[in-house]
Amino acid sequence: MLNERKKWQDDVEAHFQEGMAQLKDFDVMDRPNARYKEKLLVSYLSDVQEQMLLNPEKASEHINRIKFMINNCY
Repeated sequence: MLNERKKWQDDVEAHFQEGMAQLKDFDVMDRPNARYKEKLLVSYLSDVQEQMLLNPEKASEHINRIKFMINNCY
């Protein structure tokens, strides 16, 4: 179970880093990392909002991923 949790955390961190890199690549201005993180998390929350009615289990998983990103990814 510990290995599964570690794999999940690594996956979430990699997903976060990939999203941050894409936002930075597409932006014409250089902004602080906190602004990119905020923009990324708002985008993910928007996705959760859409999934709540279609697939509540998946929405719950996405919420857990977002909470982890808020607390552990920089």
